[in-house]
Amino acid sequence: MKKLLAPVFVAALLLAPLKVLPAHAQAGLAGISPCAGGTLAVTGTSANVQLAGCGPVVIVYNITSQEAFYAVGATSAAAATAQSSSTAAPIAGTFSIPGNTFVVLNINTQSPYLAAITATSTTTLRIVQGYANP
Repeated sequence: MKKLLAPVFVAALLLAPLKVLPAHAQAGLAGISPCAGGTLAVTGTSANVQLAGCGPVVIVYNITSQEAFYAVGATSAAAATAQSSSTAAPIAGTFSIPGNTFVVLNINTQSPYLAAITATSTTTLRIVQGYANP
């Protein structure tokens, strides 16, 4: 009997539909109590926005299909650097956020700046800041 249940269980797992949640539902899964929010318009020129000092967890949503590159800095001079090709060497302090995805950051400084840039085209980053719930 045990030998028969294993293949049935595996088949059930393989045939179960995958559930993809929209970005707004994923924030609930991230377990954050929001305290601030904002938007950063991103182009081929690095731009930044100062984050609130209200919470150390920051969720950054890239709401278009365009890849963006982001960096966090302590001053208004914070800037991100775009990577122009898939074979470019990594740039210290600048990270990719693919289109239609999000990243969760743990920022330990008070009121840091979030900078972003695109290699081509434009995108928009939505920012939610707060405290993480266990």
